[in-house]
Formats: sequence, structure tokens, C-alpha cells
Amino acid sequence: RLPRAEAALQEMQGERDVCLEDKRKSDEAQQSLVRSLELIQQQHEQSDVSSRQEKQEQEAQFMRERNFSSQQIVELQGEVTTCRDATTRVQTLLEEARQRGEEEKRASVVALEKLRNEAALAKQHWMVEAAKAKEHTKREHDKLHANLVDSTKSLLE
Repeated sequence: RLPRAEAALQEMQGERDVCLEDKRKSDEAQQSLVRSLELIQQQHEQSDVSSRQEKQEQEAQFMRERNFSSQQIVELQGEVTTCRDATTRVQTLLEEARQRGEEEKRASVVALEKLRNEAALAKQHWMVEAAKAKEHTKREHDKLHANLVDSTKSLLE
């Protein structure tokens, strides 16, 4: 009986050793699993931190771009206002120039008509003067001719 009991005890001790070895391997595997889980958790936390930082950076970039865009909009609105003002000034100047041009055109037409009238009067005056001068010249010529004829007759007699 004793040898069987010793054999059974050795068998049980062998099984116990196998169980202890299995437990040790299981504990090591569990520790390795815990370390892996801790590492995964750290990576996840770091990823969360990186993700939050990236999100914060994106939000900050968005705010900078939005502020920049807002600033650009304000600047562009100022430029549009400046362009509108300049366009209004140019339109006003063009209208004034058009009105001046029309006034000058009317004044030119009036001045031209006045000059035509003066020219016509001057032409009439000089035609009358030329007719008078022609008539005077003809009378003088006739007198000279009569005098010449008389002088020639006197000399011939």
C-alpha cells in the first residue's frame, strides 16, 4: 500500500508541479497581458491627448483663419467702399464735363452764328464800299478820259 501511496503521492506531486508550472505560466501570461493592456491604455491616452491637441490646433487654426477671413472681409469692404466712392466721383466729374461740353457747344454755336452774321455784315459793307469805289473810279476814269479827249482836241486845233 505504501508504495502505491507513494506512487500516488508522486503522481499528485507531479500533477501539482504541472499545475504550479501552468499557474506560473498563466501568471506570466496574465502579467504580460496586463503590461500589454497598460501599454495599450497609455497609447490610447497618448492618442487621446494627441487627438485633443490636434483638435485644439485645428480649432485654433480655424479661429485664426476665420479671424483672418473676417479681417480680409473688412478690408475688402473698405476697398469696395473706396471703389464705389471713386466711381461716384468719376460719374460726377463725367456729368459735369458733359454739361460743360454741352454749354460750350451751345456757346460755340452762338459765337459761330454771331461770327457768320458779322461776316455777312462785313461782306455787305465791303461790297457797298467796293461798289462805291468802283463807281468813283469809273467817274474819275470818265473825267480823265473826257479831259484827255478835250486836251487832245485842243492840241489838234
